[in-house]
Amino acid sequence: MAFSQIICFLNENFKPLILITASCFTIYFAYQKFSNKVTANSTVTSAVFSGKYISNVVLTNKKDKVVSIWSVNAIFDKDNYLELDKYNPPIILKPYETISLSFPKYSSLSINGDKYLPDFISGKTELYIDNGNKMIRCDQQFKSNNLDAFTRIYKNITKFNGHVFDDSVCYFITYYYKDKSHTAFVSKSGFISNEWGFSPNSFGNVAITHQLIEWFLKHYDFDKIFSNYVVFKVNYPNYQEVLSKRV
Repeated sequence: MAFSQIICFLNENFKPLILITASCFTIYFAYQKFSNKVTANSTVTSAVFSGKYISNVVLTNKKDKVVSIWSVNAIFDKDNYLELDKYNPPIILKPYETISLSFPKYSSLSINGDKYLPDFISGKTELYIDNGNKMIRCDQQFKSNNLDAFTRIYKNITKFNGHVFDDSVCYFITYYYKDKSHTAFVSKSGFISNEWGFSPNSFGNVAITHQLIEWFLKHYDFDKIFSNYVVFKVNYPNYQEVLSKRV
């Protein structure tokens, strides 16, 4: 088959397919530009001294089009709306962007003076965005648990004065230096760490006792430069005071 015949064959058989494919892509990208699709994942929170409320919504823009958010609203029972929050200037949700919005709590809800208790459990709550021109209904998106096949490892967090510690700590030394409180940890290996910027920073490889700590603080004149200090013995995760500077 001559080259010219091959070209003619391709034009006759594949050109219509190419035109159809191009038309489909044109329609698809136009749809992406001129329509709106936003998904929402909401979090309902129960507070002790306030009503149950939607505390957070994660919004995802599924289109190649900017969405202006003037307000986020929840629709209950198809007829009742609750403005979760409003924004001026509006929040801009960029194409294919995901943002997280937090909402303030409230004491209670009412309609025409009567107390209103929305049903958050049934999943019938609808979320709408006011983009300034119209209300955009958000498709509800529920996060699935993708870790069901694994055994969960839980974190155990133990703190003293806001500092995390583990069972390698045998003593705390809290001290005041230049009118500021500090917390030092003494490890079972004798190393002094955390908020300890002095030298020496180790007792050496010896048994640590509060008597040794008291001697250490006095021998190196820390009892003079610290306006006050308190030593706690740690029996993880518990601790008790065993020594303090007498002012």
